[in-house]
Formats: sequence, structure tokens, C-alpha cells
Amino acid sequence: MSLRPRTTTRGDARRRSYKAWVDAGEARRRREAYLLDLRRSKRHGDLLKRRRRRHDDDDEDDDSASPPLSPRHPEPAITPRPTLQLPPPLPLLRRRRRRHRRRRRRRRRRWRFRGLSRPLSNFLSLCSFQLRNLPGMVERVWSDNPALQLEATSQFRRLLSIEKNPLIEEIIKAGVVPRFVAFLSLHELPQLQLEAAWALTNIAAGTTEHTQIVIKHGAVPKLVELLDSPRHNVRLQAVWALGNVAGDAPSCRNSVLEHGALYPLLSLFNEHARISMLRTATWTLTNLCRGRLPDKSQMKPILKILRQLIDSIDENILADACWALCYLSGGTIHEIEVVVEAGVCPPLVKLLLHPSPNVLTPVILTIANITAGDDSQTEVIVENGVLPCLFQLLTQNMRRG
Repeated sequence: MSLRPRTTTRGDARRRSYKAWVDAGEARRRREAYLLDLRRSKRHGDLLKRRRRRHDDDDEDDDSASPPLSPRHPEPAITPRPTLQLPPPLPLLRRRRRRHRRRRRRRRRRWRFRGLSRPLSNFLSLCSFQLRNLPGMVERVWSDNPALQLEATSQFRRLLSIEKNPLIEEIIKAGVVPRFVAFLSLHELPQLQLEAAWALTNIAAGTTEHTQIVIKHGAVPKLVELLDSPRHNVRLQAVWALGNVAGDAPSCRNSVLEHGALYPLLSLFNEHARISMLRTATWTLTNLCRGRLPDKSQMKPILKILRQLIDSIDENILADACWALCYLSGGTIHEIEVVVEAGVCPPLVKLLLHPSPNVLTPVILTIANITAGDDSQTEVIVENGVLPCLFQLLTQNMRRG
């Protein structure tokens, strides 16, 4: 074997004259694997969905003077800000994101006494009493008396709203889920509609099997109809329930989309919407965007709303809207181009200076997805000033370290 150095071709020399860049396809695969790791944090649905509590709706009657849909996000200065909170290192970030995703993917609406002076034992005694009287509650639910129906449904809702170990399985075995679904059609009894939708919301916040029971009994199309209810609290509860169903699995999300929930949901984002509705509807929209959309034509109307939401000054709305953009931009180059054409790049770059890590994390991942596309898509991000913002993040992190 010759000891002389191997002769290089002109092409090899030319290739070495350029800086070695990361392969776009490999970068995209790594990002998809990271996002998949975030999604696999779902172990048990009762930690991933949101349970609705009694005090969650305390502000529903007080937020009529909420800010408009798209309050402009203040122009951030490029000068370093000492109060800027940066994301933690990647391993710690992943652990925090797993815990955060378990908390935010599903919400259970909880019930508590209005008077905080009552001891917890009173509440547990009340639940124990209601559980012992379960046959009577079932009888009242199936009665023809609206007052008895409302009373029993409210009692079931309270049992389902217990923060730890809700009695979902026992209530399902009692056979009242079909009755709750039937109550959703009683438009002349909006309070009964609210209680039934609330109970179904917390059942859908359980395991995948519990969510499938809600779908099996036909709750999804009736909940979609309630998105047009004249009552704000009924509309809000329907949005919440659909968000829990969609957040369970791709098949459940597809069921919500197939029943036409998207466009009624998007219509709720208007200048008259209360802040409670905007927060819940944005979270539900994020659950609808998780995974590949079955109909790509749905991306443009979704992006039109998300473009407005990322100008919000509300941290919860910003975080959920940016996660939706992260999911939508994690696909093919064509899908990335649709995201870029929606005009989200300038506000996304500005959000790199947002003080909250809850907002920064999805913003950084979304920008990473876009720059994993072709050269023109990367150039759009660069032209909007991403490099000074990234430099500021890195230098601030060095100072903090």
C-alpha cells in the first residue's frame, strides 16, 4: 500500500472549500424525534387532560372587558434585558416539558366549595354520601322531571370533579353517560346542558377507554353543535370537552375534525371573545394541530388565526399558539412553506426575546422546524433578524452561567 497521500480530485477540493453545513433532512429527523419524545410523555390520560374546577369559571362573568383578539405584542428592544429568563439546558428542558405536557394536554374541571372555611372532611363526607346514594342519583337522572335531572347531573359532575381519583369508572358503570349526551340537545335547558357537558368533559379527561366511551355514545357531534350556543358558559364548556377528546389520541382528534368542529371553533376567535374563551379555544386548537392534519386545506384558516394569536400579550395564549405552530411546521417542505407564507416569521423572531420559557420553548422549536426547510425558508428567518436575537439569548445565558 502506498504511503503517499491520496490524490484529491478537483471536486473534492471544491467541496472542502465550503463550510460543512448540517444536513437539512437529518436535522429535521432529529427534531421530529425530539417532538416525538415530548409526545411520548403521555403515560396516563388523567394527567394529560384538563379537569375543570369550580373556581375555574369565577372569571367568566368578570372578563367582559377582556383585551381584543390581537393586542399587539410590544416591540422588543435588542438591548440585553437582565430580567430575561432563558430556557434551561436541553436535558432539564426535556424533563420539564414532559411534566408540563402531562399537565396541559388535558384539563379536568374541578369542583370546590365556595366557602374555603369548610374542612376537607366535609367535602369527602359529601362525596361519600353521594356515592352511597348513587342508585337514587341514577333514578333522578333518568326521570322526566327537569329539576331532578339537573340536581342529579350536578351531583354526578361534583363526583367527577374530584382532583384525585375521580369516580369515573363507577359513574360509567352506572350507565348515565348516554343520558348526559342526550341532555346536550335540550337547548331550552341551558343549565342542564352546561352540567352535562361539564360531566362529559371530566369523563373525557380520564383514560383513553373513558374518552372512547364518550365518543361511542355520540357526544362529539352534539358538542360541536353547542359551539354555536347563545350562552357563553355552554360554548366554553363545549370547547373544553372537545379539547379533551382531541387531546387523547390521533383517532380521537380525527373524530372531532370529521364532525366539523374546526370552523365553528375558529369562529369563536373574534373581537367580542372573552379572555377565558380565547385561552380555552387556543388550547383546543393546539390539540387539533397535534400530529399531521388529515386535510391539508385546513392549515391556511388555522394559520390565519394563529397569526393573530401570536400578537397576544397573554402568556397562556402565546404558549399554546406557538405550540400549534410548532406542530404545523414539523412536516414537509411544502407544509413549512404554507406556514412561512402565513406571515408568522417576523413575530416569531421577536418572541425570542419573550421573558417566559413557556413561550420561548415552542418558539425556538418552530424556528428550528422552519430553518430545516429549503434555503429560501431559512433566508426568511434570517432576514427577520433571528441572528441578533439568538446572539442575545446566548450571551445572556453565558452571563447567567
